[in-house]
Amino acid sequence: MISIYLALRPDRAACGTATGSAAESTPAHDYPRSGTLPPQNHSHQNQTMPTNHNTDDIFLQTDRLVLRRMALMDFGELASILQDPDVMYAWEYSFSDDDVMEWMNKCIHLYTTKNLGYFLVSDKTTHEVLGQAALLPTTINGSEYHEIGYIFKKKHWHKGYAFESAQVLLNHAFNSLHLDCVVFEIRPENIASRKVAESLGAKITGSFSKMVKSKPMLHLIYTLTK
Repeated sequence: MISIYLALRPDRAACGTATGSAAESTPAHDYPRSGTLPPQNHSHQNQTMPTNHNTDDIFLQTDRLVLRRMALMDFGELASILQDPDVMYAWEYSFSDDDVMEWMNKCIHLYTTKNLGYFLVSDKTTHEVLGQAALLPTTINGSEYHEIGYIFKKKHWHKGYAFESAQVLLNHAFNSLHLDCVVFEIRPENIASRKVAESLGAKITGSFSKMVKSKPMLHLIYTLTK
């Protein structure tokens, strides 16, 4: 797991200063803010069904990837990521169906309120869902930031998708939202995610303990400025 925290420009607020969120990207659909849990059918854990989606769902694109807004119909794809113990090793737990639905509802709510959230990342040619990547507001130690994160299916690790997704989100954050400061929070043992941050030019500037399921977890802080 990797997370990247984005602070607003100094003329709006200094890095790590409490402030309002910035949401200047393409308007989102009026998605439903919540949904009910689908029937308990765990065949979604092996689901890799390519799907064409309305272009209005698209948030950002790269040469290879499409980052699009998820909908309730994507429950199976999302569960196949969040319920894989190998994928979720840095979290030290995998999600229940209720956890997956709560994650999805939060994302859909963020689309309607901030035009931000976690976005499904798909192959532009095959439309296969590869993982998810995020730009969304968060609070750390009482200060507001914007966070970028990404989580990919295990079979799609080491193909450059995390770097490519992070890079396009960073470009959007810096050039469209006019943010100046980026901070990555990464578990020390998550070597692959650390390499992505370092490839983007970030440097270790500190560490902190983050509570996950009531358990303190050490995270390194990588910092990158525009």
